[in-house]
Amino acid sequence: MGRSSSSVGPVILSGRGPLRAQIVPWPLRDEASRWLRDRGMSLRPRGAPLGVCIMTADFWGLKTAGGTATAYHLLAQALSLSPGLQVTFLAVTRHLQLCQEAITAQMDSQSRVDYRCLEPQHLSPPEIVETHPYEALSHAVLAWLDKNLDRCDLVHVHEWGGVFVDIITSAAYRQLKPGLRVVVEAHGGHFWSTQGSVQRPLDITSLRIDQAERMSLQLADALISPTAYMTAFLKQRAWRLPKTSLVIPNVMPSADSDAAAQGPMDKPVWRLAFFSRLEERKGLKLFVTAVAALQEAALQADARFEVFFIGSDARIDMQPSSQWLRAVTASWKAPVHIMANVPRSEALKVLNQEGLLLVLCSLVDNMPYVLAEAAVKQIPLVAFDVGGIYEMLDFSSNTEAIVLDTTVDGLTAKLTDTMTRGKIRTVQLSEHMMAGRDQWLKWHERYSNILSPQLEQEDLTVMVAVARANGRTVQVVRLKAVQPSLELQQAVCGDRDAVGRQPPEDAMLPLLLLPPGYAIIDEERTPALLAELLLVGAAMDNGVGALTFGVELSGGRVTWPSGPTWLLYGGDDSHCMESVPVLLRKGTFCSSFVAQARVFRTYHSWVLSMMLRRAGLRTHTFPRTLFRATNLTAGGASCNPDKAPAERHISFGSASNTLGDPEEVMTNLHLAPFPRPVSSLVADYPLEQGHKGWQVGYRAANSSEFRPLAWRESQERDAKRSDGAWGCADATQPYPAMLHSLIHPCVSTTGPSCCGLPYAAFNLRFQSFVTAPQGMLLMAYEVWPICGDGLDLEIRLTPSGGGQSRQLMWREITTNAKDKPQRQKVEMKVPLHAGDILDFIVHPRSNMDCDGIYIVDVQIWQDSGDAHTWETRRRKLMSDEGGLNGAFLH
Repeated sequence: MGRSSSSVGPVILSGRGPLRAQIVPWPLRDEASRWLRDRGMSLRPRGAPLGVCIMTADFWGLKTAGGTATAYHLLAQALSLSPGLQVTFLAVTRHLQLCQEAITAQMDSQSRVDYRCLEPQHLSPPEIVETHPYEALSHAVLAWLDKNLDRCDLVHVHEWGGVFVDIITSAAYRQLKPGLRVVVEAHGGHFWSTQGSVQRPLDITSLRIDQAERMSLQLADALISPTAYMTAFLKQRAWRLPKTSLVIPNVMPSADSDAAAQGPMDKPVWRLAFFSRLEERKGLKLFVTAVAALQEAALQADARFEVFFIGSDARIDMQPSSQWLRAVTASWKAPVHIMANVPRSEALKVLNQEGLLLVLCSLVDNMPYVLAEAAVKQIPLVAFDVGGIYEMLDFSSNTEAIVLDTTVDGLTAKLTDTMTRGKIRTVQLSEHMMAGRDQWLKWHERYSNILSPQLEQEDLTVMVAVARANGRTVQVVRLKAVQPSLELQQAVCGDRDAVGRQPPEDAMLPLLLLPPGYAIIDEERTPALLAELLLVGAAMDNGVGALTFGVELSGGRVTWPSGPTWLLYGGDDSHCMESVPVLLRKGTFCSSFVAQARVFRTYHSWVLSMMLRRAGLRTHTFPRTLFRATNLTAGGASCNPDKAPAERHISFGSASNTLGDPEEVMTNLHLAPFPRPVSSLVADYPLEQGHKGWQVGYRAANSSEFRPLAWRESQERDAKRSDGAWGCADATQPYPAMLHSLIHPCVSTTGPSCCGLPYAAFNLRFQSFVTAPQGMLLMAYEVWPICGDGLDLEIRLTPSGGGQSRQLMWREITTNAKDKPQRQKVEMKVPLHAGDILDFIVHPRSNMDCDGIYIVDVQIWQDSGDAHTWETRRRKLMSDEGGLNGAFLH
């Protein structure tokens, strides 16, 4: 596959947009017909129904089915009523039996939707080395589509999880059939859905999913978003969206004719219902806190007041949310009904009860179907002003139902006012929302009658032009094991001053950078395919600067390199390859790979990807296996797909030389000015139990039972909420307590005055929500040795699952009134698993008096190396008093 003398020219389609097509010119029609015959293809006959395939990994029948499932089921049902459309619904999951049961429940004699599941052969070998949870599923969907192309002229998919990135990529490079287009509906991606969560997903696995979602939208033929809000959110993240981007609301549930005729009306309310997935992101904790604060007033207003929790079970504070709910509502005076994982029909029956007020306090939402269903059924509701809700309702005419202050205080005020009045006006969806069904039908009618035939012609134009321009030759550059960057650039591009003077046909030449240890599987056919992909990508103007491909491993396994690491993984902790085969144009390489900067002196695939990104181009994985790895090297811990490659920690000086736009740098500093701990007592100070893993309590003498303290707000005028303290429920017993970070245990010689006990050791607890094999504990504290007979500080670790607790440290602290406060430090490696418990126990002695410990900070680090980096940069932790704005433990 050496360099060819054949001219290779670009394929240019001036003024082209993804859904704006051109007709095949007369001179190319014979070639187009021959191209179709050679591949055994034919165009859709005029007047034949348009095959619409709706594919989704969220569908009715799953316990976790949500708004995306409802959107696609209602869309399928609406489109199936059009005689010009033939609708196939593909439910995508590895759990084939569950899928069959789910789609069987949707079938009826009246439905024209053809429901389908993946089949075993779509998930069969070759075995795929997965680097994120949806990778093998994406390949399985492509395998299904390859065998069902006759069903699909137009494909609808969601971006979530990157489940459909392989079919989107294949369609974008016109590798399926002429005229086939993939439209992505933006229902909210992986990162978007975590707004309001304690931690945002910035781990490597989540970044891989985010990469797949980003490329799903960048390469899609069109984007249809149910709200303008979602499109704006994606633009805010600087995602490249398709040129054809529309806003069409989801198909709304059918309205009850009587309710619709009546319009909004005042309805009595004396019940509250939380109806959503039982998780923190949906506002469950906010709702619980608000109800706890208002229940006295609600019961006084109406003795029938009761509360319903309806939704699929999740996890909160390391336990099932239904279990958590039972614990936190056990002391409520009002009746509580926890209905986790109940059938949808049963849930709707509860929501239709007289006197019920539906509360939608999700911290993040796009276009919640539960609001739409409640509106059309005239169910009273209140909703947070988040996401696209302002597009669903006219705020000026629905003021009673909208919570503009999306905090616990705002929710408490709105619910208290509503329950005290005992009535609220129902809402009405905007005309724009109710027109969604008609807009979808009209769009598909136009697509079927006008756009689809034109798009078939456009694809033939492209493919015939590509066939004419394809020199079927690729310049292969075989790299060294350690390839100097400057040497590579000079070998490919020649004199740096000559780069800009290269002839156009030379710049268009396909270039394959092939590291050692790789072989091309089919040397006869691969060059033509590689050249074709670059020509089509240029014609589509898709923003992809380089492609990489699947690699076959020993034993028949296949692995796919992907961002952000661009390593090749062997499926174990020990074997991977640092660089992968990369295809790009010679001109793209020579203009983007700036080896002369001398920052990255050795070539790697990830370095090239970074430089392409700076040039506004992306590296992407094409779903074909074209190479074989002859020898995977041992790479150590960096071969874990969910870990950042350890050896890629470049120096601060080198990294700083890659800084880009100053405003972007400043934004990144807000995200991470330096490595941060998993949790910090000071930075994440708990004003409620369980916040960021922290709990505040005490334990009796000779007891291991953790007993929680209560948070009491300060009664001082103009006090902040954080000025409160943790103490006994009985405020007349001042100790044990924690004020800011000053801790006091308690021992009494006058009776049970320590939360009802004669003795109470103070217990600060951290329950890990991460697994950190290289975890580290850093703690700095001061003792005020002015009175009493001293304290004992103990640190204990209890494994998750009820394992044996073990003592990590016991330190005796003897007081001396003549001494100054001494700052002490604890630093120890503590491997942690999710659910493990660290207890920091301050034991009093016989004469507590005013003995206490001031905690400068307690920090839990996921990686001991990061902890040492932080220590180097913040050495004032042990030298400057109050340097960390420490909290006080009393």
